[in-house]
Amino acid sequence: MAIVLKSVKPEYVVVEPGEYTALLDDVKQTTGKFGPLLRFQFRIAEGEPYENIPVSLVCSAFLTPGNRLDKILQTLGTASTNVGEEINVESLKGAVVKVYVENAKGEGETTYNNVTKLRKLREGEAKGHTVQAVTSPAATTGQAPATAPVTTASATTPPVSEQLKKEDVPF
Repeated sequence: MAIVLKSVKPEYVVVEPGEYTALLDDVKQTTGKFGPLLRFQFRIAEGEPYENIPVSLVCSAFLTPGNRLDKILQTLGTASTNVGEEINVESLKGAVVKVYVENAKGEGETTYNNVTKLRKLREGEAKGHTVQAVTSPAATTGQAPATAPVTTASATTPPVSEQLKKEDVPF
């Protein structure tokens, strides 16, 4: 008997702009129009109806002390970078941070969920709330994910006016 498969377009959920607690799932290196890039793939850890929805941040893969990539890495948990120092970006997977999502229009009618800013969790934000950590890539396909508990921020999201402050945004 022949096996017949039908390709389906995965459901893409457009996330409302705002601040969300997110987990760093993956970091991939790609090449863009102006050179090497890093794509930080986050998954929203709380905020119904957007839990487990992927969002990403793309930046230049050139690391110099004090540049945008250095500040992103520091927010994710590395120390300040010195010239010649190597950082294992894979070790940052699982970091829980606050991300600010904005929407950008692509070709056609595609809307992208872009992370434009991120910050460390403030004291008290990481207490007592459990979310589900995706242990398979199924979250991007709309399938039911395999899960494991991860402790992150509280379930309440402050109003936009109280979310990100200038001192919270390192870049």
